Parts: sequence; structure tokens; C-alpha cells
Amino acid sequence: MANEEQLDLIKQGIHIWNNWRSEVFRSKIDLSYADLSAATLSSINLSLANLRSINLSRANLSKANLSGAILGKANLTEASLINANLSMANFIMADLSGAYLSESNLSRANLGNAVAIAANFIMANLSGTYFSESDFSRANLSSANLTEAILVKTNLTGSYLSKANFTSANLSMTDLSEADLSSANMHLADLSMANLSSANLIGAILTDVDLRQANLTGAYLNTANLTGADLATSTLVGANFYQANLREANLDRANAQNANLSEAYLSNANLTGTILEGANLSSAYISNANLVGAVLKGADLTGAILIGANLTKANFSGAKLDGADFTSAIMPNGKPFVPK
Repeated sequence: MANEEQLDLIKQGIHIWNNWRSEVFRSKIDLSYADLSAATLSSINLSLANLRSINLSRANLSKANLSGAILGKANLTEASLINANLSMANFIMADLSGAYLSESNLSRANLGNAVAIAANFIMANLSGTYFSESDFSRANLSSANLTEAILVKTNLTGSYLSKANFTSANLSMTDLSEADLSSANMHLADLSMANLSSANLIGAILTDVDLRQANLTGAYLNTANLTGADLATSTLVGANFYQANLREANLDRANAQNANLSEAYLSNANLTGTILEGANLSSAYISNANLVGAVLKGADLTGAILIGANLTKANFSGAKLDGADFTSAIMPNGKPFVPK
């Protein structure tokens, strides 16, 4: 429970509290279970404090120092933590729904099992932060730094992640359905088994990402850069890859039925056994790609460039091939292309 003397000091004003803390900086701070809802605590020093189950809903903690603080099960709904220092703080099972944390520092903080529905993290530093199994649905993390963050099984449905930096982050099994990831940087991120259905990834950087078994049904990846990405056994049904860069990407046994790959770059890509039935590959660049056993029934390859591609045992029944370039390609019968 909260130390009543310390609680009284806070109520006397932030200046008095901060001066006292500077004099007794080694004293243990215990404000657990205290009710400081709607309190004005801007610039307060609560570093390393025990704030378990504290009620800080609607409190003003802008520019506060809560680094290393313990906030497990704390109520921070609609609190203002703009520009606050929350590095290495523990927010396990805390509720930050509707809170304002723009430009705050949450590097290496623990937000496991936390709830932050519709919270604002615009331009926040979340590098190395732990989010696993937390609920960040509809949260705004636009332009936030999430490099090397751990977001396994996190709920980010409908969240705003435009221009966020997820370099080397772990988003395995994370739900990103209908999320806005436009122009986000996800280089080297782990998105295996993630749900990205109907997500907006237009212009995103997805170079060398792990998207194995991911669900990208109906996702928008126009002009996205997926060079070297691993999409093996992923679901890409109806996804839009218009002008996307998939050079050297691995789509082994992926299901891209009815996907739009018009003008996409697939040179040197692995499309072994890929299902491209009904897909739009018009004017796509597929030179030197491996399409052994690929299913292209009813696909549109009008004007596609397949120079040097391996099409052994590929199924082109009903496909549109007008103007397609098969120069030096190995055809479905295993023999080199012979111009008519």
C-alpha cells in the first residue's frame, strides 16, 4: 500500500516532491494502490517507484520521469505522458487505453499483457520494448521507433503504424489486420504467422522480412519493397502487389490466387509450386525466376517478361500470354523456349 507520508508530499506540490527526492534519492518510493486520478504531476520524478495498481487515469504526467518504475496493473487510462521518460518501466497488465504518450521514451519497457486501446504513441521511442500478448488495437504508433521490439501475439488490429520503424522487431503471430503500415520500415522483421489481412503496406520497406505462413489476404502492398523477403507458404489471396519489388523473394508454395502483381518485379524470385491462379501478372518482370510446378491457370501474363525463367511443369491452362517474353526460358515441358 502507498506510503501516506510520501503521498502527502506529492499533494503539497511537484516542486516540493522533486526537491525531497533529490535529497533522499535512495529512499524507496511506494505509491502502490494510491488514487491520483486527474492529478497534475507534470515533470514529477517517480523513477524506480513502486506504482503497482495506482490510479493515474486522466492524470497529467507530461515530461515526468518514471524510468524503471513498477506500474503493473496501473490505471493510466486517458493519462497524459507526453514526452515522459518511461524507459525500462514495468507496465505488465497495466491499462493505458486512450493515454497520450507521443514522443515519450519507452525503450526497453515491459508492456506484456498491457491494454493500450486507442492510445497515442506518435513518435515515441519503443526500441527494445516488450509487448507480447498486449492489446494495442486502434493505437496510433505513427513514426514511432520500434526497432528490436518484441510484439509476439500482440493485437494491433486497426492500428496506425505509418512510417513506424520495426527494423529487426519480432511480430510473430501478431494480429495486424486492417492496420495502416504505409511507408513503415520493417527491414529484417519477423512477421511469421502474422495476420496482415486487409492491412495497408503501400510503400512499406519489407526487405529480408520473415513472412512465412503469414496471412496477407486482401492486403495492399503497392510499390512496397520486399526484396529478399521470405513468403513461403503464406496466404496472399487477392493481395495487391502492383509495382512491388519482390526481387529474390521466396514465395515457395504461397497462395497468391487472384493477387494483383501487375508491373511487379519478381526477377530471381522463387515461385516453386506457387498458386497464381487468376492472378494479374501483366507487364510483370519475372526474368530468371523459378516457377517449377507453379499454378498459373487463368492468370494474366500479358506483356510479362519471363526471360530465363524456369517454367518446368508449370500450369498455364487458360492463361493470357499475349506479348509475354519467354526468351531463354525453360518451358513447362522442360525444354527451352523456341520462338515461332
